[in-house]
Amino acid sequence: MNTDFEIIDTPGLGDSRGSAQDSENINNMVSYLKKLGEVHAFVIVFNGENPRFDEHLKGMIRIFNQIFGGYYFQNAILVFTHWPFDLNAKRRRMRYKDDEGLKIKKFNDLFVKEFAVDVELPCAFLDNSYRDPEFLENCDNAELREFESNVLLIKRFAVSKAPNPFKCIDIRIVKAEKDRLEIEKYNLQRRLEEKEREQKEAERLNNEQNQYLQRRLEEKERERLEEKRKREEQEKEAERLKNEQNQRQARQVYVMGPGMYGAGIPIQMLMGGMNYEGGIPLSYLLGISRKHRHHRHLFG
Repeated sequence: MNTDFEIIDTPGLGDSRGSAQDSENINNMVSYLKKLGEVHAFVIVFNGENPRFDEHLKGMIRIFNQIFGGYYFQNAILVFTHWPFDLNAKRRRMRYKDDEGLKIKKFNDLFVKEFAVDVELPCAFLDNSYRDPEFLENCDNAELREFESNVLLIKRFAVSKAPNPFKCIDIRIVKAEKDRLEIEKYNLQRRLEEKEREQKEAERLNNEQNQYLQRRLEEKERERLEEKRKREEQEKEAERLKNEQNQRQARQVYVMGPGMYGAGIPIQMLMGGMNYEGGIPLSYLLGISRKHRHHRHLFG
C-alpha cells in the first residue's frame, strides 16, 4: 500500500508532572486538530500485557468523549502493543484465555457497557520488537507475517475512512480527568458541608424544643407539688380545728346539786386549762347563791 499517512502522536494522560500538564497537553492537541481540520482514524493504544481495563484507561476514554463526542468511535481502532507472535507467547495466552479473539470480545463488551459504543471496534495486535534487526534474526517468517498483517490492518482501516473523515471543527477544550475530579470533589465537599450545617441546625432546634418541653414539665411538677403542699396544709388545719372542737366538747361538765348545798366534797375538773382539787363548797365554784342550789348549771 503506497498511501502516505500523517501520524499525530499525542501525549498520553497521567503525566508525571500532574493534572495541570495533562490539561495543557489536551489543549495543545485540540488546537492542533482544529487547524488540521479532519482525522481519518483514531488509534487507541493499550498495553497488551496489562489485562485490566483500569480506571486510568476509562478516564482517558471519557476525556476523548468530552473532546470529540461519541461519534469519533466510528473512526476508532484499538491497538494492543507488547504482543509477540512466537509459539510460546501464543500458548501462554491460550492458557490464560487471553488470545486475540477473547481480547477483541472483552474490550468491545467493555466499550459498549462503559461508553455505550454502538459499533464494533476493530482491533490490531503489534510488537515493536519486530522492527529491531537483532530481534528479527531470532524470529521465523510466520511471526513477521503476522506482525505485517496487523500493520496492514491499521493502514486499510485509515484508508477506508477517507470518504468519511471525522471533522474537528466542533471539538472542545476540556480539563483533564484529574482536574474535573478535583472540581467534582470540591462541589461534593461543599454539598456535604451544607448538609452538615443543615443537620446541626436541625439538631439545635430539636434540642431547644426538648429543653422547652423539659422546662414545662418541671414547671408542671413544681405546680403539682405546690398544690399538694397547700392541700396538705389545709388538711392539717382542718384536722387541728376538728381536734380543738373535740377538746371543747370534752370540757363541758354537768353538775346536779340537789341536797349537796354547802357540802365540802372532793372534785377534780379541767376548766380553762387549770386543775381544781380539794374539799371546797360547790357553791363557791359555781358562784351561785343558796337559793339557786336546786338549779342545774353548765361548766365549760
